[in-house]
Amino acid sequence: MIDYSFANITNLFFKLFFPTLLGMFSVSAVTTIDGIFVGHGVGSHGIAAINLCVPLIMLLTGFGLMVGVGGSVIASISLGKGKIIYARGTMTQALIFAVFISSIVT
Repeated sequence: MIDYSFANITNLFFKLFFPTLLGMFSVSAVTTIDGIFVGHGVGSHGIAAINLCVPLIMLLTGFGLMVGVGGSVIASISLGKGKIIYARGTMTQALIFAVFISSIVT
């Protein structure tokens, strides 16, 4: 467990940087490998379908990150002030909002 209040900033940065970098690399590798298999199996129409869907996936991912990070910042400030119920309500609202918008888009 990482103690964020007393940890050295440089060590904390690298503890969080490498898992994030590995996750982003994995997503890029999966996208590339998926394109290769679809290109060989389906052909140019499959690649065109992927190229139409990827921007929508990126928009949904960006929206999810925006809601998640924004909600977590507000929740952390609330937890720092000792308002646990308000922090839980904030995260519940963020989750409901994200599910609602995602279901509309889907």
